[in-house]
Amino acid sequence: MSPIKKWVCSGAFIALTFYLGYVVERPDFPAFITTYGLFFALYTWLITRPNWSQADRRWWIGLGIGLRVLLLFSIPNLSDDFYRFLWDGRLSAQGIHPFAHTPAYFIENQIALTGITPELFANLNSPAYYTVYPPVCQAVFWMAAKLYPESLTGGVFVLKLFLFFCELGVLWALTTNFSNSGGCNLFQFQISN
Repeated sequence: MSPIKKWVCSGAFIALTFYLGYVVERPDFPAFITTYGLFFALYTWLITRPNWSQADRRWWIGLGIGLRVLLLFSIPNLSDDFYRFLWDGRLSAQGIHPFAHTPAYFIENQIALTGITPELFANLNSPAYYTVYPPVCQAVFWMAAKLYPESLTGGVFVLKLFLFFCELGVLWALTTNFSNSGGCNLFQFQISN
């Protein structure tokens, strides 16, 4: 691939990632679907390029990692599940089993806990339901709450950082085990938000 095409394509991925991660809101369906359509077209064009050199592969893997880093500092704007992740983690961090009560229980009974606030409660999408997230996930939520007991952005950053390291592990496994098959090409640009 020519250097100009590589730079233009990389710039487009960076711009689209920034726009999707920091600008597009969930109700703005036309912007959302257009952005994903452009992503899909660019991604399809890229992975169908024949004869990737090792330098090309390293470039695109590096860009894929860079796109993940770019999104580490964004607050998810297409899902509100992270509020429940933080709620459960903050309960666990204070020694309260997150499976024991619904979020509504703490608000209705005016139980004062660090980080368990009416503002956080207002953003939960299922405050009358018990948590459904398994213990391994709860451990990650607990870690986020221990590091940032009252910070929404800090807690989200820890959750995303954990996912980032998991993705690096998968990328390492793909590049180690499938280095000649192009399998990592299919993984490196999947955008998670």
